[in-house]
Amino acid sequence: MGLFFYQIAHPKFEEIPLLLYVLINTILYPYSRYVYESAVDFITGNNQFIVNAVLMLFTKLITISFCWCAAILIAPIGILILIVKSGVTSERLQ
Repeated sequence: MGLFFYQIAHPKFEEIPLLLYVLINTILYPYSRYVYESAVDFITGNNQFIVNAVLMLFTKLITISFCWCAAILIAPIGILILIVKSGVTSERLQ
């Protein structure tokens, strides 16, 4: 999100790095979200929380924003988890 504000403040900033960042984060977002949901499921287990809908929507907005903005850092963990869970071996990769 900071790059968007930097783009507005500095119009001479080239759009290519910003668009590349947006594209990469958009592609990697599902893997980032997978890591987040796995961590939340591990912490909360099968418990259900009954909360106000507005609070829940705000929380979802914050978590979605965090997962998208940090997707480039979090997604490799999700990809590794999925590779390990699927049982891919080095022989099958070749």
